[in-house]
Formats: sequence, structure tokens, C-alpha cells
Amino acid sequence: MHESNVALWAIGNLREQMRRDGLGACLISTPMNVSYLSGVGIGGYIGLANDVAYLLLTESEATLVVAESTGVTSTDWLSVVPYQDYNIHRDIEPRGEALAALTAAIGKLRGAGRVGAEVRHLPAMAWQSLTACNGVTEVVDIGSRLSALRAIKHPAEVEAIERSVHTTDAMFEAVQQSIGAGNSEIDVYLVCSRVVATESHGMAMLSGDFVSGERSALIGGPPSPRRLHHGDLLIVDIFPRVGAYWADTTRTYSVGVPSQAVLDRHAVLEAALAAGEAAARPGVPCRDLYGVVKNVIAKAGFGDYFPHHAGHCVGLTPSEDPRIIPGSTAVLREGMVFTLEPGVYPPGEQGMRLEDNFVVTTDGCRSLSRFPRKLIVLEA
Repeated sequence: MHESNVALWAIGNLREQMRRDGLGACLISTPMNVSYLSGVGIGGYIGLANDVAYLLLTESEATLVVAESTGVTSTDWLSVVPYQDYNIHRDIEPRGEALAALTAAIGKLRGAGRVGAEVRHLPAMAWQSLTACNGVTEVVDIGSRLSALRAIKHPAEVEAIERSVHTTDAMFEAVQQSIGAGNSEIDVYLVCSRVVATESHGMAMLSGDFVSGERSALIGGPPSPRRLHHGDLLIVDIFPRVGAYWADTTRTYSVGVPSQAVLDRHAVLEAALAAGEAAARPGVPCRDLYGVVKNVIAKAGFGDYFPHHAGHCVGLTPSEDPRIIPGSTAVLREGMVFTLEPGVYPPGEQGMRLEDNFVVTTDGCRSLSRFPRKLIVLEA
């Protein structure tokens, strides 16, 4: 999935957290967090059971319970316990096989005392095996701890996200060059799909919002057969995954020369994004950053028409914690990769949104996006 040095760095961070929390071991069960801490891609394009995996972590050992079909083998720092997820001679229930392998491996946790686990995700049989393990005195939910650890990115993760962001730059350029009146939202999606397939040189995925005209007031949605007409606005909010990491950026297009009112409204989004970029630095509360973005929009008279978050973190999923919302208790920290995405959707009018990705640096933030932030004009 990603370089082993990222996984080792992540495991080191988790072990430091375990010491602070007085935990003797951890059981990780969500595919995303198992992937993050092991460096092994869990799940994939084939709908087999290889999306089931577990990672047992102590101060000195890391044990991965994973499907045989992944082909993963043990290394000097990761012990692999494979379970059978396919057999041509007999029926197999892979999740049961995974739980049986986990039950056997849980013996490694004897005497661990307090153990951290993703309690909200742990299957009942795994819970029973864990709590029955000799010397396990308490099971502590560490779901929020893992989210906080994942929010700080290793430099290699930032580079991977930046590659995905540059793919979005290429998609925006391709839409500008090849889409105009008469094309459908599906056509826009297909243009973007071709770009991400070409740019990735390997595994890639694409999702996003492709809404135009009256549909832009809905904020988002999948592409439809609706065709673009003169005077339409088109929101292209794209999140590609190139390799293991996602990006999430947005541009709004105008089919034909836009009115001054539309240009002025988009200028508000540009100002809000720039204000958020200038304010973002380590230690800034996410709720305060939301306020910076919202205030620019509110002063322009559109405050009631900005209904969503002002951004969120990005990484192994296109939208991660912490969120830039008024109720957030999180603060920005160096190494976080986040989005800023102001938008306005006045009743009876078309909506628009603008979004870039940033990494928090020692004294501010750096934009990962290169494509211009102006409203883009397509041929009418």
C-alpha cells in the first residue's frame, strides 16, 4: 500500500500513545487502520474477503492476520498469520476463517493488562476472544486516538497526496479544454476518468460531484445525463485515489461568459479561500478557521447560503477528521493535510464551490493545488 517506513513510523507513534495511555497491547480491526499501520493494502477491486484483516500490536511485536490471497509474507518487523479465503475444493466462510486465525493469534496478548481496540468495529467473536485472554484486564476504545494519529502525515504521505492533487489539476485542465455546451455531466466524468487512468500509471479510483444548472443548487451528486446549456454553472468536485492516497479539490465552470453577478459571487469564494489559507497554521482551532472562511462569505451577504463544512482532512480516505466546522474541538497541527471549500447556494439560483488542498507547515500552510482558482469559462 505505502512504503514500510510510513507504517513503521505510524506504529512508533501508536506505541508512544500506548505508553501514555498505559496500554499493553492494541487490536486494530478496521481495514483502513490495518492498512495504515501495516503498509499492506486491505481490500481492493475484487469483492473477495480480503477486506477482513486484524493487527495485533504489543511493545515488541506486530502481528498481521490477513487473507492468503494478498500474498503477504512476514518481514523482520511484521509477523503474518494468513487465513484461507478461497478454496476450489470446498466452501469457505472467509470471515469465520479470519476470526479463527485471530483467536489463535490473540494468545500473544497474554498478560497485556489494558488493551486498546476499535470497539465500535470489533466483531462479537473477536471481543469474546479478547476479553477471555488470560491477563487482559480491560479493553479501551482507541478509535478516536487512531483518527488523531492518522491526521498527522509522514512526508511520504504528503508526497502521495500531492500526486493525487496534481492529477486533479490535470482533470480540471482536460474539462476546460474538451467540455462545452451540449456535453453531459457523464461526459465530464468520463473526461476525468480518462485522465486519472492515464496519470496513475497503475491503481487508481475516482469519485466526486458532477452537478450543473439547477442541479448545482443540490451541492453535490453523481453525474447524470443532463446536458450543459449556455448560462449553466458546473461544479466539478473530484476526489481521485492514485495509489493509496486521495485528494479532494473543486472548481466551478461557467458555460459561456458569466454575468458580473456570478463573477462577483465567485470572487467571494476566492477571498474566503485566501483568508483561510492565510489564517491556517499550527495551533489554530478548526472552529476558528471555519469562522475565518464563514465571515468572508457572511460579510458579502451569503452567510445563510453556506450550509456545509469549510473543509476537512484528506489521506487514506477523501474526507477525514478533523473537520473544519464550528463545533470542532480539534486544532491544526504540523503535517495535517486539509481542504478549504467555501461554497454558496442561494435559493432559486445556481450553486458554486471552490476547494484546494493544503499541508500545515511549521509556520503556516502550503497549497498542494496548482490549477487557477478563478471561475472557468467553457464554450457556450
